[in-house]
Amino acid sequence: MIRISKIFFLLSILSFGFFGCKKYPENKLIFRDPETCFKGGKITMYTIGGVDHLKDITDLYETFPYNYYGKKIDNVLDVQFNYNKGDNTISCDYGDGTFEFSRSKIDILISFKLLNHEYGAQNIFIADANWKILKLTKSGQLKIQAYINARMYAIQFN
Repeated sequence: MIRISKIFFLLSILSFGFFGCKKYPENKLIFRDPETCFKGGKITMYTIGGVDHLKDITDLYETFPYNYYGKKIDNVLDVQFNYNKGDNTISCDYGDGTFEFSRSKIDILISFKLLNHEYGAQNIFIADANWKILKLTKSGQLKIQAYINARMYAIQFN
């Protein structure tokens, strides 16, 4: 009887440890729901093939068709992305879309549409794609990565 309870206790501890945290390549999120931790934020990192492209994104979004929303956006990277867990959406001053965590909580399907897409403005997320979560902290910092058109993109929100 004692041996069975020891085995049950050990299995309980192991399963609690296994199901109680999400392991990402750059960190572990212990005992937190990833959808609750991420609340949105500003883009603080944008790389293509490991090369920083923050300045390129800022420069691109200063001109038409990117910066034509009824009011001028001085710096696109100062714009806050808002995440709504209830309806799995993400939005900002220049677009909105879906932001759905996978069942395993290790990737996110992002389908984002710019307000000016009909004028040829390119999506900041490039295309509708599954993004792998590299890092997600309890304070909401999120780093994601996707391979789109044979190029590796990485974006971080703080």
